[in-house]
Amino acid sequence: MVHAWVIGSASKMTTNQSAATQQQARSYRKNQSTSLKKAAANRGENATISGIRVVRIVFVLVAFLILFSGFTLVHSFASPNANVPASAEETVVLVDSGDSLWSIASSYKKKEMDTRKAVHHIMKRNGLEESSLTTGQKLIIPVEVHS
Repeated sequence: MVHAWVIGSASKMTTNQSAATQQQARSYRKNQSTSLKKAAANRGENATISGIRVVRIVFVLVAFLILFSGFTLVHSFASPNANVPASAEETVVLVDSGDSLWSIASSYKKKEMDTRKAVHHIMKRNGLEESSLTTGQKLIIPVEVHS
């Protein structure tokens, strides 16, 4: 009988311990569930913050690319010789009405130089793409052309 009592009390003790353990487990799961919810909320906030960072980085990169391509286009269309002032050896000619690039090149070129070559040098030095001139326009005659 003693033996049965010990077993019986042990099983009661086990039941009490098991109830306490179950209650602790429920409490742990509840706390863990709350912690997981908080962690998920933090991850959501972190995801939002990292999403904002990604948007900022992409915006800065796109803005940089637009500016870089704009400056590149402006530089590619700019004539390298258009804004360079005439040196002491070069001659500056003021275009009158009736003047053409051919007539100016033929009057200022060296005797042995071909007029077509002189026209090409004048156009290149002044950044001209066409041979048409306007009255009052200043042309720089390069050293290679004039005598």
